[in-house]
Amino acid sequence: MNTTERPAAKYAMEILDLVQHQLGSHEFITVIVQNAINNALRSREGWQLVPTEPPEAMWSGLARSIMMWMDMSNGPKLPRDLLTHLRRSGVDAPQWLLDEPEMKTLDHSMSKGGRCVLIYKAMLYDIPGASI
Repeated sequence: MNTTERPAAKYAMEILDLVQHQLGSHEFITVIVQNAINNALRSREGWQLVPTEPPEAMWSGLARSIMMWMDMSNGPKLPRDLLTHLRRSGVDAPQWLLDEPEMKTLDHSMSKGGRCVLIYKAMLYDIPGASI
């Protein structure tokens, strides 16, 4: 985001820096403040502010489980196999995942772009307060 074009964004990032300076760079606090900034700066429906460097919360949950399935799967990447992997891993598939177009036909090979979208949305899903 170009903060010179959006004074509110620049101000919000200054607030985040101040909070991190005063309270320390605690991941939980950073995520809370980023979510508050995100809500304040939403200018278009369907957009949200995300960190440039994803915190552990974004890559250690559902996104990590999906990546593990991709790494372990030697054949075509089938939605049915992903759901089986998640179930066996003790991870409940969220409704947004089941509603994804790539997940509708369980026995077709998922496109690379579709798999990227799943990872992206899974990372957003694991941010407290973020919406998909």
